[in-house]
Formats: sequence, C-alpha cells, structure tokens
Amino acid sequence: MPDKTTPVPLLTPGALSEVTFKQPGWPTMHLKSLPYFHINPLEDVREAMNFPTLPHRKTVIDFMIVTEGQLIRRIGLTRYTLSRNQIVFIPAHQIYNEEWMSEDVKGYYCHFDPDLISQSGLKTEMEQEFSFLQIGRESILVLSDEMLAATLSLLERLVALVDKKSADLPLLVRLYVLTLLTELKQANTLAISRDAKHRNAAFRITQLYKEALTKYIYETHTVSAYATLLNVSPNHLNKSVKRATGLSAHDLLEEMLLLESNVLLTQTELSIGEIAYLIKKQDPANFTRFIRKMTGQTPKQYRLSHAGSI
Repeated sequence: MPDKTTPVPLLTPGALSEVTFKQPGWPTMHLKSLPYFHINPLEDVREAMNFPTLPHRKTVIDFMIVTEGQLIRRIGLTRYTLSRNQIVFIPAHQIYNEEWMSEDVKGYYCHFDPDLISQSGLKTEMEQEFSFLQIGRESILVLSDEMLAATLSLLERLVALVDKKSADLPLLVRLYVLTLLTELKQANTLAISRDAKHRNAAFRITQLYKEALTKYIYETHTVSAYATLLNVSPNHLNKSVKRATGLSAHDLLEEMLLLESNVLLTQTELSIGEIAYLIKKQDPANFTRFIRKMTGQTPKQYRLSHAGSI
C-alpha cells in the first residue's frame, strides 16, 4: 500500500503486479541486472492481466505496439483503441488504466526508466526531444508497413539481447531504445505535418486544456481559472471543448477529478476527509455528493467495492 503521505500512488515495476495482474508476483517484470527495462509479448501480458485494471501511475515509461487484434487503454481523459500498425506511449507519472485486449492480440509491451534515455537524468530534455513522451500530449502513433517492420526488427533484437544477458546489455539496450524512439520521432513529425491542417483551433485548445487538467488538477478547480491559464475566455474554452469532444469544459474537469478520486480511494489509506481536501478543497459531505453523482456510490462504498482488486 502506498505511503499515506503520498497523494497519488506511484508504482515501481515490481509493485505493478499487485494492481494489474491476476497473480501477485507475475510476471518477473525485469532482470535483476536490468531493473529499469522490460519487454514482453502482448499475448503473454493479456493472459496474466486482470481487466480492467485500476487507474494508477508508475515510475517508468511504457508502450504497447499492436501487430494483430486490438486493445483499449485509457490515458488520463482519453480512451484509445489500438489496432494493427499502432503504438501508444504512456509517460512516467501519467494516470492510466488497461481496459481490454482481444483474444487474438499480438505485439509487444515494453517499459523503461526515463533515466535510461535522458541525458544526466534530466527529464525535460527527454520530453523536448520526444513530444509523444509528454504527459497530456497525443501519444498514439500510426506506423506505415515499412515503419512497423523496422520497429519490430528493433524490438525482436531487444528480446534477443535480454535473453543473452551479455555484459554490455545496459549499453546496448539504451542504444536500441534511443534508436527506436528517434525512428518513431521522425515518423511522428511527418504525421503531425500531414494532419496539422485537419486539426482546428478547437482541437488544439481542448488538447491544451487536457494537459492543464493533468498538471494542475490539485491546485485549480474552476473552468474560469483554466481559461485564464490558457489565455482564453471561459466561454471560448467551453465552446472549443464542446466542439472537439461533445462535452463541456466542466464535464472534463469533473472527469479528471473523478479519475484522481478513484485512484486515491482504491490505492491509498487517506481518509475520506483528506481526499476531499485534496480533490475539491471542500468538506467530506460535498465530496460524498460528488462521488455519488458520478458513480452511484458513496466514497466508502466505492472503496469497499474495489477492496478486492488491490
């Protein structure tokens, strides 16, 4: 169980099995000689994973690439359905959960510590270099057949390296991961250039709003405050979000509050009053009304109903 003083659980690779897998301890998420890297076929992950997983954050970056079948991941406020030739990244510290994988899914799951690729451990350098690793940014890439083949070749080589357990393994893994990310960056740059004309101002404002919600949800709790952060009027923000998503700006704000609440209720020992303060800056009675409205249960009922999941 996470430390009671930590607002949101941040799971290490070794702790992931208790939240995401049917049997605690499966799989061995990393080699002892390489604790910051892991790669596994998606079909093996699917067999062991307990769907849907509870929302959580983790200390590592991960990605899933699909070569057959489909899967669904919810990242922050966005639900992604992946199929063949698609890859999705989840940055470290990003809240997410796994919803579903088809029986015929194939591909790879991989995670690695940000320090593996960042120079001198500087996270900002890595995010600037690879935009799809930034929290709140669009993190799904569609690969051409040529790019898919090149990506799979790199991943197959990584699997072979890990199996060999050579003395140069840490250096080789770092070089292969950097090569993979650089190749994907180039493919992503071309895709962004092609799609730019189709993504209007409403979409861009909505994306910035989602990023702001992810970053400031514990400090900022009104649509007008987020509008000020984005240098637009509340009315313009609401119209843009409505046009892009079909939901109001307030709806997205409440979804993010609910997402954070779910994590705190199911994966921490914080009291209802402490969670109410963190989430809404209000008393437990108002927080209880909010959770009941969104889930049909009181916070206590919600916590108890998910007690067996962790």
